[in-house]
Amino acid sequence: MRLLSLPVMLLFILPFPGFSTEPPAAIPVPLLNPGFELGPTGFTGDFELIDPGDSAGGRGAIRLRAPGGTFRSNPPIPVKPGEIFELSLWSRSAVTAGRAQFTLRFLAGNATPKEFDSRWVNVPSDAPLWSRGTARFQAPADATAVVIAGRIDGGKTGETADWDRLELVRLPPPPVKLDQSALTAAIRPPGPVPLPNPDFARASGIDVNRMRVVSVVLSTVLAAIGIIVYQQSFGFIQLYMGPFTMAFPAVAAILIGCASVNKATILNVVIGTILFQGILTMTPSVINSIVQTDMSEVVRIVVSNGMILYALTRVVKVKSR
Repeated sequence: MRLLSLPVMLLFILPFPGFSTEPPAAIPVPLLNPGFELGPTGFTGDFELIDPGDSAGGRGAIRLRAPGGTFRSNPPIPVKPGEIFELSLWSRSAVTAGRAQFTLRFLAGNATPKEFDSRWVNVPSDAPLWSRGTARFQAPADATAVVIAGRIDGGKTGETADWDRLELVRLPPPPVKLDQSALTAAIRPPGPVPLPNPDFARASGIDVNRMRVVSVVLSTVLAAIGIIVYQQSFGFIQLYMGPFTMAFPAVAAILIGCASVNKATILNVVIGTILFQGILTMTPSVINSIVQTDMSEVVRIVVSNGMILYALTRVVKVKSR
């Protein structure tokens, strides 16, 4: 019956099929004619087409001319409030007196859409070679759609800026950051300070001894819940000998795993658990075959308590710094 607890533990240890701890990837947003290979299709504004052989992608590009050159994608792309987008495009600018800029314009409403103000991103001025620019934008609270826009702000008459290879991706939402409670902040103060650091905690106004007591109590409560989950496979719960069932094997296992009374690591826990369970499983069988008497429970108690006594009586030498 003890094996019934194994599937429960495996649920917390093994990953689910198809589950990955990697953050979700960005999702490309389909654009109509992003490389201008279809001419002006999908765009409006004051621009002109240039020779595909002179474009960044070799399929087509548009040119804005000062003053007043603009372009704008069409139709609008549906969005949800709070979504984060990354816009990248290739550009080259011969503008010296003004600035060539691009942005995402978020809209709200259907019949007469409201247009939100958004920051314009400058591209390098007086740059005759194609270069890639990237910027991120977040949809406002009431946004329902978005369009890609570009312009020449100022500039001398006849100065030009070319645009090509538009790419828009929808970024995954940032991970939710849970605020620390007052107790959590007291047990583990935030910041880059290496822990444990009782001096820093004491200087921050934290009662170190009280937090140690609270931490031990909380870890004991979690251990108690764990032993209840383990013993449910027996069909009953031992109320009298339960504390010995929970505490003694745990202490014996971690100490037999080469942990000291001052320091213990996860590696000590893993090694100690394997050794403890191995000794506890094999010793009664060996003793019973020699004595020809069922002394399994007695042997278990002697072995577990004996390992604790052995571990606690070891002399640990501490090197002086």
